[in-house]
Amino acid sequence: MNDVRSAAQNFEGSLMILRKDKNGWVFGFSVHPSEAPNALLDAPLGTRFQCVLFQVGDNEEFVPTQESMEGTRAVAKAGELCRKEGFYNYLCSLDAGLTGADEGVDAAEMLKNYLGIDSRRELRTDPGSLRRFNNLVSAYMEETGDWNVQAP
Repeated sequence: MNDVRSAAQNFEGSLMILRKDKNGWVFGFSVHPSEAPNALLDAPLGTRFQCVLFQVGDNEEFVPTQESMEGTRAVAKAGELCRKEGFYNYLCSLDAGLTGADEGVDAAEMLKNYLGIDSRRELRTDPGSLRRFNNLVSAYMEETGDWNVQAP
């Protein structure tokens, strides 16, 4: 879709129904009559919609998801670890397709190559990369005894 804004329907609602049927999950929201978009009310049952939801806190600010917070912590932890010589040496010991000493590659590049990502920021949005990173950190802590690192 070229212009998402022209197709968007915005309203606030409260989650009132959550159940599972044979096709998947059914969500039900209570929406004030003045906020219910006509285009949604006029749509036939079964019409497909792309939904984006933000939880709103008591202070009217968006509430970050647990997954988002875990990813943000992992990005910070990756930056911290890549500055540690012990982690650099640990990455060099792995068969990650790159050797830092031979190719002048820093720990950040070795980590990205090992995880199969282009940027450590991908840890925020890619559950598979985040899982691989957490496993790597746990293995590093176990093998090196560096318990000063807290797993994300």
